[in-house]
Amino acid sequence: MFARANRLRRSHEIMTVFRRGSRRSCGPLTCYLFPTSSEPQVTVIVDKKVSKLATERNLVKRRIRAVLRIQGLPAGQLVVRAHNGAVLAPYKALQANLESCLRALSR
Repeated sequence: MFARANRLRRSHEIMTVFRRGSRRSCGPLTCYLFPTSSEPQVTVIVDKKVSKLATERNLVKRRIRAVLRIQGLPAGQLVVRAHNGAVLAPYKALQANLESCLRALSR
């Protein structure tokens, strides 16, 4: 888990990132970034469409959060959404996809 100040929790904040932020898709991940001057905030979304099993959805969330911890959070509010195929993707593939999405968004 990230510190409370680094978590994006309110639904209206997440919807603002969806509506006004930049979007990039890489493999089974879509990243939305809305630049702000405050501390970086992040949330990871894995729908039941990805897997009906909560253990598999939580595994994907843990892997994505681990990559973000290693790489560091970008400036602004970030929403990472996983799609079908994220459960079957190995850690290295998720890492490469997430890094390329964040690189494209930070340009």
